[in-house]
Amino acid sequence: MKISFLTILIFLLAVNFSLARDPFKKILPEKPEFRLEEPTEYSEEKIDFQSLESLRIEGVFWDIPVPRAIINGKVYKEEDVIAEVGAQITRIKKNEVILIYKDRVFILSPKKEGEIQ
Repeated sequence: MKISFLTILIFLLAVNFSLARDPFKKILPEKPEFRLEEPTEYSEEKIDFQSLESLRIEGVFWDIPVPRAIINGKVYKEEDVIAEVGAQITRIKKNEVILIYKDRVFILSPKKEGEIQ
C-alpha cells in the first residue's frame, strides 16, 4: 500500500486542528473577584528618636572598595547593624550614612562644625 505525501499532510493537519483550542471559548472567568481586606490592627512601632540622635559620625572612608563609617567609636560597613539602636546601614556616602530603622529610612549626617572633609 502506497501512502502519498499529501495524504500524510492532510492527516497531520486534521489531528492538529482537532487538538487545537476553540478560539471562541472563554478561558477566563466573566468578572475577576477583588477584595480589599481591612487590617484588624495597626502595628506601627514607635520610633525612638533619642537613640537615633545619640549616633555621631566620627569618620567616613567612602572612596574605597568597601566603604566604612566610624559611628560612636565603632567601625561599620554597609549592611552592618548598629547594635545600640538596631538600625541597619544601607549606604555610606562622603558626608552621610543612610540607615533603615523600623522599616523607615533615615540619613545620619555630621553636625556642621564637625563636617567630614
